[in-house]
Amino acid sequence: MSGINLLANLHQVDEKGIRSMNASVSHGEGSNFQIKKIRNTYLHIGAEIVSSKDSSKPIEQPLTSDDEMDFLAFEGELFNSFDLKNELIAKGVTFKSSSDAEVVLHALREFGLEVIGRFNGTYSLCYLDARMERVVLARDPHGIKPLYYFHNGVDFACASSSIKGVLASGNIAKEIDRKQVNHFLQFGFTEPSKTVYKDVFEVPRGSCMVLENWDEVKSYRFVSSEEKVEINDEINDEQLQQKFEDLLLDSISQSQAFRQDFGVLFDGTIQAALMMSLGHKHGIIPTQMFSISYGDEKSDEIIANMAYDLRTSNRAIELDKENRTLFYDYVRSMDQPVSDKNSFINYLISLKATDYVKYAWSSDGGAELTGGYGRDWAFYLYLSNYKNMVNYLPMLKKGAKYLPSALDFAFGGTITYIKKYANKIDPDPALTYHNLVSDNTLNLFEMPDSGIVSDPESPEFIESNLAKLIEFERGANLERSVLPINQAVYNQMNLELRLPYLDKQLSGFLKSIPEMKFFEQGRNWLFERTIRHTGLEKYLSYLKPNPVFPIGNMIKSNMFKKVLEDLKESKGKIYEYVDIKQAENIIMEHRAEQADHSEIIWRMLVLMIWLEEVS
Repeated sequence: MSGINLLANLHQVDEKGIRSMNASVSHGEGSNFQIKKIRNTYLHIGAEIVSSKDSSKPIEQPLTSDDEMDFLAFEGELFNSFDLKNELIAKGVTFKSSSDAEVVLHALREFGLEVIGRFNGTYSLCYLDARMERVVLARDPHGIKPLYYFHNGVDFACASSSIKGVLASGNIAKEIDRKQVNHFLQFGFTEPSKTVYKDVFEVPRGSCMVLENWDEVKSYRFVSSEEKVEINDEINDEQLQQKFEDLLLDSISQSQAFRQDFGVLFDGTIQAALMMSLGHKHGIIPTQMFSISYGDEKSDEIIANMAYDLRTSNRAIELDKENRTLFYDYVRSMDQPVSDKNSFINYLISLKATDYVKYAWSSDGGAELTGGYGRDWAFYLYLSNYKNMVNYLPMLKKGAKYLPSALDFAFGGTITYIKKYANKIDPDPALTYHNLVSDNTLNLFEMPDSGIVSDPESPEFIESNLAKLIEFERGANLERSVLPINQAVYNQMNLELRLPYLDKQLSGFLKSIPEMKFFEQGRNWLFERTIRHTGLEKYLSYLKPNPVFPIGNMIKSNMFKKVLEDLKESKGKIYEYVDIKQAENIIMEHRAEQADHSEIIWRMLVLMIWLEEVS
């Protein structure tokens, strides 16, 4: 775990600024910085001291080449560093450590910026190339590791792995962008490359940004050939499943190449169970499994038995439903407000996991890449049964909660999902899509153009519309919501995350599969068939199809009753963005069970605390 920083000043050395930036992202390991003058610009690059893979001695960052012409601050890890290192050794390069950062530095020197497309891992980096007189910022293809920047276009620029780091430079006004706050309240995250601060931006995922002249920052998208996976039209389901299993095993094996003790953050999903069962089948066993206990003894016993069958043990964390401080601390970990509810559970699990392991597996990406969310399946059923849905929709919506499950067969399995998503389904496919991906209870936005095909007679009606929703899950949901908040949580806990489903080759393969393939054989069929290959099929009926946080029940708990009272009584900053009477009505309707407003209430609570405690 390491924080990285860059400060570029046209006029003067700014040790105070770079020290302040380093301090803001420090995890207690200590930090260093280097200053290099290129032409008339003073470039300051800082980073934390990190451990090498063999843990023999700490690696002091930023790294400097022997000729003092190249400087690198690197956060994260490369899973293919061994192959790159051997390639560099063959070219005569010598190494002083086993760190990935040193491999990255030499690779950039020897191969140029094009080599970034070959990196397979989770990383962000800042590279100072004095020979080419340029600064380079880059992030991994999924944007797992954060990297933010500010550039005034005249005489000052800075970048950091944390928004706090950028603001700590001392040269930026902390001005909240109202448009981005509204976007958060509707979607749960900010727009691409934007942050909640007007002048702070995000380095785009899978890109490198190059600063060569003060008046322009150039951005380049890099795509590795390994991501371009061709799917043969004649491939059958069995071959597809086997390819998926092989690539997931490769990813698991690669991420554990150095065999450190590691844990698994078990969220109860089929995606998390598959990682463990496949690893177990091939002798890759976690030291510990961590889960959350909601007080259901039967569920806790099932998870404990599954852990035993996988030759590990489960440490169940009891959820303290009385302690509102937990929720406040969780929001304080955010660089900017994000509303992925499942990350709260990851936060609670991480509080305990960090006492036992340094590395942990997470199933982030498994559901998002394969259309595994409930709304994805609901949209598929809606599109597939559209004509029946339109004819019976008024009746179905009015009495959804009273409908017997026996009607499921007549409506193609749709009734269960009508009950859950009744208030989001509409005869207009574009409005249905919009309702599924956003919450406009506060009427902050007009419905944006989503590109949804509205004509049910169109041959693209099902496939094209379904592809739009999966694109949202893989892009906006995964990369703007799930990954940013989880990384913030794990960084605070000093817990290094491994994300097997986001391996470059595996994710490239999954993205190459036609979206309809994930649904035609039933929900999560790809995971179910693979689990059956690993011997864990007896637990299938207990596994959740996707991460589900019991937000409705949680908001009724004492923990959230107290936080809701804080919202109701607050006279603070949140009411600069939310009408107080509207907020009171939303809470009243939810408590009276007149409507399910849990999504927008969660976002208002996060925003209230973040504005008061962080901004």
